[in-house]
Amino acid sequence: GWGAGRIAARSGGNPALLASPSAAVALRGDRRRRGATVLAAALLLGGMAVWMVIASRLLATAPVPPALIRTAQALTLLGLLGVVPAAWRAARLWAHRSWVRAVASSLVALAFVAVWAFALTGGLILPDISY
Repeated sequence: GWGAGRIAARSGGNPALLASPSAAVALRGDRRRRGATVLAAALLLGGMAVWMVIASRLLATAPVPPALIRTAQALTLLGLLGVVPAAWRAARLWAHRSWVRAVASSLVALAFVAVWAFALTGGLILPDISY
């Protein structure tokens, strides 16, 4: 069952969430979306770090192993999938009229979209690895 202590623990002691179990479930879903967004951002940052290594090797005219390029592409693509939970979280927060958190989440979603645009125009996630 949904004991008040259990809901209070999940809500972080927020009395507004004590009223309904569905609010606690919504909070748990928000935590999952936030966690997925943070994981995607970490993967994206890792991918960008690998791209920097590739760029430095290309500038030094050193050979770049195809496996390194594929790793960078995979990390970048997996990181870019973070636009889905970020946009979903922003839409949910706008629906709940939590405007400060909604604006912050919208900015995160827009950052993912901006990196998507850069990755597509820069050819970072294309199958061709002839850089």
